[in-house]
Amino acid sequence: VICGVSEAIMAAILTLTEAGDEVVIFEPRHEDYVPDCLIAGVCRRFVLLSRPEYRSEPAALPRAITPRTRVVILNAAHKPTGRVFTRGELEVVAGICHRHGRVGGGSRYVSFNCAKKAATLREAATRLTCLGAGRGR
Repeated sequence: VICGVSEAIMAAILTLTEAGDEVVIFEPRHEDYVPDCLIAGVCRRFVLLSRPEYRSEPAALPRAITPRTRVVILNAAHKPTGRVFTRGELEVVAGICHRHGRVGGGSRYVSFNCAKKAATLREAATRLTCLGAGRGR
């Protein structure tokens, strides 16, 4: 239990990474991600979500992941855009993280304010850190 999701984001990044690791962040991004990464001493890699629907090109996430990647931050619903990822999109992200987790020594993906469907993805079950604020999320 922590006082808010902003603090939980910081705690998750500090817990799941070490200085020099990488965190993949979907852009546009929540304002806390970059300062949290700077405090943790981790490098940021960005995946652009293009307007108007805020979708990324299919190869963008796999291209952003390297052997140093330890965390992929996925906000569902995405902040600040409000974009809700489909189950199919979440399955793609989970599959990519699952495949690369073996290569990079334990990549995880963190979903803030995650929908129940994200937490039920089989590929993500052991690698999902789900943070949410109130109201039974």
